[in-house]
Amino acid sequence: MTIRIREFFVISAAAIFLFLSIWIFGHRQLGGFDMSALIDTGWRIASGQTPYIDFPLTTPVIFYLGAGWAIKLWGAKWSAFVLAAAWMAVIAFFAQIAMLHRIISWKYSVAIALTCQMLCSMPTSYWWYNSVSVIAACLFFTAAFVFANHPTSRMSAFALWANLTFLSLTKPNIAGITALLTLIALLWLSPHRVRIIILYLAGLISFFLLLFILAINPLDVLRSYWEMSHGRGLPNLSWFFNDKPLEHLVTIPLFLLILLPVIAKIRQLKSVRQTLYGLKLQLAITGAVLLTGLFSMVSNSDSNLVIGTPFLVLGSSILLVYLPKENSTRFPCDLCIATIVVNLAAIWVGCAIMSGNHQLALVTAWYAGISVNGLLILLFMLFKNMRLLSNMSQFAKLTFNKVTWLVLLTCSIVAVYSGMMRWRVEAIGPERFFTTVPLVKIHNISFFENFWVSPHAQQVVDETKAVLQKKFGIPENWHTASVYFGPRIEFSYAAFDVNSPKDLPIWWHPNNSYADIYSVQFVRSFILHQFQVCIFLRTNGEPDSGPQPPQILQDITANYDRVDYPNITVFYRQDSP
Repeated sequence: MTIRIREFFVISAAAIFLFLSIWIFGHRQLGGFDMSALIDTGWRIASGQTPYIDFPLTTPVIFYLGAGWAIKLWGAKWSAFVLAAAWMAVIAFFAQIAMLHRIISWKYSVAIALTCQMLCSMPTSYWWYNSVSVIAACLFFTAAFVFANHPTSRMSAFALWANLTFLSLTKPNIAGITALLTLIALLWLSPHRVRIIILYLAGLISFFLLLFILAINPLDVLRSYWEMSHGRGLPNLSWFFNDKPLEHLVTIPLFLLILLPVIAKIRQLKSVRQTLYGLKLQLAITGAVLLTGLFSMVSNSDSNLVIGTPFLVLGSSILLVYLPKENSTRFPCDLCIATIVVNLAAIWVGCAIMSGNHQLALVTAWYAGISVNGLLILLFMLFKNMRLLSNMSQFAKLTFNKVTWLVLLTCSIVAVYSGMMRWRVEAIGPERFFTTVPLVKIHNISFFENFWVSPHAQQVVDETKAVLQKKFGIPENWHTASVYFGPRIEFSYAAFDVNSPKDLPIWWHPNNSYADIYSVQFVRSFILHQFQVCIFLRTNGEPDSGPQPPQILQDITANYDRVDYPNITVFYRQDSP
């Protein structure tokens, strides 16, 4: 009874911590480009527009449905998307614990589930398709581990089917390789092949049944995925190194850190060969997890921490827990690995506190730690038989289980730090809305309730509000106003209760939000709309047209009168009343 009470309080405290962290981090810093895509997606769906018909969509089903439901549940507020992310993380946390507890102890279940959900959700801290996709993949892999241990259990079969259905609603490049590699592992090594095939077919049928219930044409979904697959679904190392400045410099050492205990454990292969033979299926699933993590890292131009590290944490941690505890002999590499973890965390925290440049401090800390501890590893390997070092290892009394705890703790600290520093938002729009100066609140606009943004974002919103008041009068008239908001400020449709225009993309990004072949069609649609007012973010003294086709700005220049404000540029149609 005491253990159950302790379990309850530990899990509850962890869930509250996860929820509150996402809530706090998610309400800091506005990222105009990606956040606008999210906001306008939810706003269109909540307003009754039909995906694939009224506007193009290439995002996963669960993403745009979740965005629309968030506004319907909590209103047209930014908080709705933060709440959606927070509740998804907490629900996934509980579900992952329930599955993991069937194969490992509850302590490890809580630690692994919490670390996975922190890495998936905290760097972003708002509803986003990559975060949701990785959460779904982690849950599915966890269900696969449970099925490998209890293949005849109805509960494990239900978990595999339910999570496969959920996974099918997420990003195809993550969902596809997750389901495929797991299927290969299961069919290769499990004797329950017929049961596995039936469960996979049931998951596929459930996916199409859900689309039917939601009135979504499966052909529209498949066509949108196919059009994006040529430019977005294939591995591309340039995304990993270029799209998130500095973050890959943190992710690479973190990858090595996560895998080090597993690599060191290989030294025991001779003594645990029989055990490993009995865990062939679990090892194969672990391999699928790690391969999925590596593939996802180079096939998604998104946060490196969100995409890859949760998979590695899940796979390596479960593998370490599965393998037997070592005997009384302490390997010096135990101490090496523990020293790496502790020193990396200590140097990182110290540099971050002492330096005003937290990004540089973090990168410096990682590589300082890797360098210092790399020398320690060499020394231990050269002199591992010396009695003194052997005694040091005995004195430390660090087993691989404790090293696993340290790795999980380090990954959790990284997740919290990246969320707190808003790396994900900084990569969206440095020098646009992201700032390092003190944040401010936007008053008298309900959409921005609880949201702390840069002074620049506040000024843009205030100027936009003044333009709408001047042109269309009271806010009740804005809903049907003929207004076009340019790149990075599409969030204004929901913020000011303005109808989003149909037959135009949510955000202008060829081969991302729509296939490039449709660019001419969307230019024609924009011209036919004949908006009375077009509002653009002003950057370096000129309207920020982003990656939208240049013909649009050419049409505006020819048919509109330009008025510059300090932070926005407004175009008034010459023949409008």
